[in-house]
Amino acid sequence: MDKYDRLMQEIVAYLQGTWLAKAPDNNYRFHDRGPISGSSEAEIEEAEQHVGKKLPAALKAWYRVAGKVPPYFYDYDMDLSIKDFLNAQETAVELTQEEYAEWQLTDNILPFSQRIGEQFLFVDTALGEAEDPPVFHCMEGEHPTPVTVAFSCYIREAWLQWLNVSNEEPLTHSQLVEVLRTEANEFRCQLIERVHHEDLTHDEITGPRQFQERWLEAFSKSEVWNRMQSEGLRMPYGWITPPA
Repeated sequence: MDKYDRLMQEIVAYLQGTWLAKAPDNNYRFHDRGPISGSSEAEIEEAEQHVGKKLPAALKAWYRVAGKVPPYFYDYDMDLSIKDFLNAQETAVELTQEEYAEWQLTDNILPFSQRIGEQFLFVDTALGEAEDPPVFHCMEGEHPTPVTVAFSCYIREAWLQWLNVSNEEPLTHSQLVEVLRTEANEFRCQLIERVHHEDLTHDEITGPRQFQERWLEAFSKSEVWNRMQSEGLRMPYGWITPPA
């Protein structure tokens, strides 16, 4: 088992027992698709044939564990499944062929997720690690913007973000509070990149539980957290064992 397969299995195991892994009960947004499950090698190969490209190892590892039934969450028709991957190909072509499109798809760009036909996520295999390339976001009519340094970082953070959303404190409109939340997010993004570069040195990938341990250790010592506490704010991503 390589480091990508190991990470993706850790992510799915980490989510077991949380709302992201539970079949919905009378929830109009979902139908019961059953437990999280992966795509077969044949289904992954079929997807590769569809796009005429080999998928990077990190994407293939994700689809092996959750390509058929990904964790449950609601973002319109985006769900990070193989089906989402195939839909993203059509959305990306459609959006980049419009007259107002600011850029065009190239052979190194591989879309992997889309949302209601107006935006999509892609990896750029010409940048970063070929088997774990960086992720970008493209909104209709706009130039792509960087999301994170590697797909493995994106897929780990995606589920941690959804867990965080379910445990957020009530929103306030204080300008200072919004500044502090932005600074906390920047701190986390910097930590994600730092841990990624450390992982490259050790040829491993930090799992979700281990990353949360690093986050709590680092952020609890930060000046941003001291200021957040003075405003009565809770620790963002304030858990190691995921909230149910």
